[in-house]
Amino acid sequence: MKRLFLFVLLLFSIFFPMVYSLGVATEYLVDNTLSLNPGESFLFELNLQNNEDYDVKAEIILNSKIAEIVGSNIIDIPAKNYDTYVYLNVTLPKDAKPEQSYSVDYLVKPIIENSNDISLNLQISKNFKVISLEEPPKISLEKPENLFYIAPVVIVIMGLLVVLLYKRSKLLTQVLVKEKKEIKNLKEKIEEKEKESEGSFFPLPRKEIKQKKQQIYRELAELKKEEDMLKEAENFIKQEHKHKKIRKLVKKKKSRKKKTPVPLAPEKYFYLNNGKVITNIQELVFMLKIMNNDTFMHHVRLDKNDFSAWIDHVLGNRKLAEKILNKSRKEIIEILENEEN
Repeated sequence: MKRLFLFVLLLFSIFFPMVYSLGVATEYLVDNTLSLNPGESFLFELNLQNNEDYDVKAEIILNSKIAEIVGSNIIDIPAKNYDTYVYLNVTLPKDAKPEQSYSVDYLVKPIIENSNDISLNLQISKNFKVISLEEPPKISLEKPENLFYIAPVVIVIMGLLVVLLYKRSKLLTQVLVKEKKEIKNLKEKIEEKEKESEGSFFPLPRKEIKQKKQQIYRELAELKKEEDMLKEAENFIKQEHKHKKIRKLVKKKKSRKKKTPVPLAPEKYFYLNNGKVITNIQELVFMLKIMNNDTFMHHVRLDKNDFSAWIDHVLGNRKLAEKILNKSRKEIIEILENEEN
């Protein structure tokens, strides 16, 4: 019996020199179900694995109305390779009703180039479900109506404060100038009386002169205090203006800071159907400018936008992804360039 078994194995190895072995791993889904909002896209990842010592070619056959393969459906898998990735772009229709279910069926099978070769696993058939979620409430981007009433009131109040401060400073300046003139006149009168008293027989009493001088010094001290207060008020107003300008400059500088793009792993690059590769927003803008209409229409149609899905799920910028949905090529380029600046 053993001899017969060994003889069969020998014949098998002679007539069938190569055996294919292929494996497929997918990302985990709860209950094998993917939940999306109407109009939302998702890149579903397939990991093709080759455990043999020779390269293998595999073909992916997709059967679904809401999914398509990103790139070619013929995949070259190097020997002893466990991280060859293929992406299925799943886009839920915008008119999908809540809890509506769709099925994505796909088949992976090796391509047998030699008639003598056989496959231990001729084909791997898998599927998963896609369920529509309730559409989230739309966020209103309109400005609140009350803002149109509040802004003029704030502007009027600030204007009144500026006018009051200006009038106050002007009034203090006038009082200061007037009191300085009065002190000057008083000094002149005292000097005249002192001159007259020097030649007269009955000079003015020294006590009265001393009291007047003390009164003048007190008035001068009060005027100096008022002048210092006025200077402090003017400095305060100037500093407020400077602070406002500095805040504006800081805000402008912060808004002008560019975010350095995070380098992506090769398996997360965007592969165009013409074979070109995109790794970041700058390269996406460049490729949008030079690609032909066929390439653009392959990735952007009424029912899908591969660039939006890639920006959302790979780069993690959902806000930017939503901006370029349902936009023309020129509009997409303008939005992406404004995002860079």
